[in-house]
Amino acid sequence: MNQLNIENKLPIYKQISEMIIKDIIENRISENQRLPSIRSVSKELKVNTLTVQKAYKDIERKGYIYSIKGKGYFSYDKNHIKKIRETTVKEKLDNLFREMIGLNIKKDEIDKTISSFYTQNRKE
Repeated sequence: MNQLNIENKLPIYKQISEMIIKDIIENRISENQRLPSIRSVSKELKVNTLTVQKAYKDIERKGYIYSIKGKGYFSYDKNHIKKIRETTVKEKLDNLFREMIGLNIKKDEIDKTISSFYTQNRKE
């Protein structure tokens, strides 16, 4: 697991949440794999167990993991994760486009910006 950045303004539990979600999306955590126990993550990252518990609850609320009482937390299968990712991306884009339209940015400017961003950032 990555290290936390104490200088980051993002709360510790959010940093943990983002690290684990990234590991799930990038397949470092397999489908239906049991996540490390709250206690072990707490020990590894040197944070309070309640902080890790809050992170796990946040990830569960977002739909990336589920819990089985007495057994722990598990990642969902790839199809479920794909649907969650698509929904998240659509929500973020919807908010971004609404903001751009609110700023009276024209469609052709939006298209140019997207095209330029895609060209600069695509991985081949």
